[in-house]
Amino acid sequence: MRRSISIATVSVLALMAVAGPAMAQEAIRIGASVTGALTETDAVAPDDGYRYDLYRFAAHAGQRLEITMRSEAFDTYLGVYNPESDTDELDGDDDGFGGGTDSRLRFTADRDGDYLLRARTLSGTDGGAYTLSISERPPAVRAPRPTAIRIGQSRTGELTSRDPETDEGGTYDAYNFRAGRGDRVGIRLASSAFDSVVRVGTMDGGTFNELAQNDDGPGGGALDSYLVFTAPAHDTYVVRVTSLGVAGAGAYELSLMEVPAVAPGEAITIGDAIEGELVATDGTNDAGQLADGYRFSGRAGQRIQVEMASTAFDTFLELFSIDGSSGAMTSLRSDDDGGEGTDSRLTYTLTADGDYRIEAR
Repeated sequence: MRRSISIATVSVLALMAVAGPAMAQEAIRIGASVTGALTETDAVAPDDGYRYDLYRFAAHAGQRLEITMRSEAFDTYLGVYNPESDTDELDGDDDGFGGGTDSRLRFTADRDGDYLLRARTLSGTDGGAYTLSISERPPAVRAPRPTAIRIGQSRTGELTSRDPETDEGGTYDAYNFRAGRGDRVGIRLASSAFDSVVRVGTMDGGTFNELAQNDDGPGGGALDSYLVFTAPAHDTYVVRVTSLGVAGAGAYELSLMEVPAVAPGEAITIGDAIEGELVATDGTNDAGQLADGYRFSGRAGQRIQVEMASTAFDTFLELFSIDGSSGAMTSLRSDDDGGEGTDSRLTYTLTADGDYRIEAR
């Protein structure tokens, strides 16, 4: 399976967004329910992506809200935005009820003031009748003390309706472990009872700050999750075991394992073109996918373009920055179909002097 990869500097093309006309907004208060319909006279997103109505509501910082949208005519979607920009979504939901055409968005306001709500179709412009409601949720229950787990250890457990709830409405169990800066920890969550999601982060008081998550993974069952987490600092980290749908419950096994550092990869410089081949003996990335790695040095402000072409498989490119002291990598940009056909093209402006890694898979 031969493929080629090249990297080059490219010129910068400036693109400015032009503000469009303001859309009509209907006020809705917390505690209210309304009925409406998406019709041919309502707004449509660019490229006929979806049809929507726009609502405005007021909330105070820390207020926990539940917004529901129900329709038998179309698959619904809810999105919350700042009033200054109805293009940058703060939060959204398609199937918070765990299936069907209805949406349930649990949203916590981060400031006092007004917010915009898009009540829309998931896709397409057919529309139809719907009901919409906003209610206030009770204060969050204090998160329980996590169960300790060590790297190299496995623990079994069970998600039940008695477990604490996430903001999205699903239940979870919590575990914590210690890791040093740059440590790479493989976290696998296996279950045959529910579609598992593993989340890792830190706690700030009673707030969970998510750093990474995965709802799928290689080398396990169809419902299993696996991620490789690189610790950004010497600290205690929390793993939350939860399900993809809000109704997930049942037995599971959580395993933590030490993962070796990723090899630096073959050196490449800007202007080079390399031919290679993905074979079964190549290394895998953090997600367990077959991949080749290439390393180069760049400068802040340098705009690069990476191209990958193959007639044997659908290509994928991902660009990472490399921390000079710990070797930890941070994903910056990825591309699947920026090129023609099965080819990829990735363009990015480097933000700092240093080493970078290209993953070709």
